[in-house]
Amino acid sequence: MTTVERWWDEASSAWLYRVVSGAEPDPRKKRLFVELADAADADRQAAILAGDFGVSAPRFVPRLRLRVVARLTRLLGPRAARPPLARPRG
Repeated sequence: MTTVERWWDEASSAWLYRVVSGAEPDPRKKRLFVELADAADADRQAAILAGDFGVSAPRFVPRLRLRVVARLTRLLGPRAARPPLARPRG
């Protein structure tokens, strides 16, 4: 996996965790997803990984699939959107 792919994976994870935390009604689960998003935070990972490729990290823009999964999560809730959330990012 290239550095850019690693960065993309971390950025995608952080973004989706934030979406799920916003849609999660259970406060304990919401807090867990916020913590996961913070751990995978795109800005922190971007700074670390940017050093690997010697330039500033690219700006994260979620791809169509991620935006669709986010929309489903917001509309249906995290439990109902679990199958598309469980698939690999991309």
